[in-house]
Amino acid sequence: MTDPASPARPLVERLKERLGARRAEARARELRRGLHSTAQHMAYLSLGADPHVWGVLSGGQLSGRRGGNGSFVLEDTLQTLTWPSESTPATASQAHHILAVLPAARAQAELGDHSTVPGIENLVLTLAEHPDLKPHQRRRLLDHLPARSRPIPDSQDSLERGQPPVTLYVDVKGPEEALSYASTPRIRLADIVVADGLQGKGLGTAALTELCMYADRHGLPIEGTLQPGEGKSEETVAAMSRWYARLGFTQRDREPHQWTRGGTIHRAPRAQNLAAQESCRSASRDLFPPLYSVLGAGAGEAPRRGRS
Repeated sequence: MTDPASPARPLVERLKERLGARRAEARARELRRGLHSTAQHMAYLSLGADPHVWGVLSGGQLSGRRGGNGSFVLEDTLQTLTWPSESTPATASQAHHILAVLPAARAQAELGDHSTVPGIENLVLTLAEHPDLKPHQRRRLLDHLPARSRPIPDSQDSLERGQPPVTLYVDVKGPEEALSYASTPRIRLADIVVADGLQGKGLGTAALTELCMYADRHGLPIEGTLQPGEGKSEETVAAMSRWYARLGFTQRDREPHQWTRGGTIHRAPRAQNLAAQESCRSASRDLFPPLYSVLGAGAGEAPRRGRS
């Protein structure tokens, strides 16, 4: 036993204190890993999400040849934005803020209280508009939002996506381009494909609605082909016909159940739709306060949006 008067006593006490501190740190790391694991599990289960309407709590595991590997959930996208190689201190801080409140928002939504979801949408949109983000990071964040909360794209480049979770290819010819090509101003929808593992959750609807918003703003019709893919059944053709019809597409004045595979579909621009969508987005920004005041996260000031 060490003599209290021994010169070794202070060293022994310091070692014990150091050991105790390291054990405490190790325990804290374990707890953090456990909480992170729980939060990720909640995300992969799409806890709190509407199964058929796309939103910030939606997502899932990607699978199949059209999905690749991995997942598409908001938590994973935000986690990437906290990496030093993928972010600046400002964007990383905002991503951490949202990550901190997501588990509580998911739990509340799963129990039927969706009051914090618009706040999450607002925070994600704020982060997506940060000037430090790269275009592909902004696009990925916006793809987590429901269509009603997305800003209207400002160009063909911001419309198109070439990678999962949803690919969208279009050819836009405005009045000037159409004049050069001696054709009619229009948008040609070449292809839209939702990754395996995310189909049926409303992601494709959100992407196509975003395209329609762009077309409405610029007064452009959209043309495409009803082509569900090789080997697809007539039931699939009928389902696609109903889907396009819900978003305002037509095929030679026929009823959706009369549409034919390979036939041309068309959608005229609708100014009233654009006005209603912009009014909805403006109201959402004014009505919902920063989410931290709702959930009491206590992790510093949440990023705030100016009212539009």
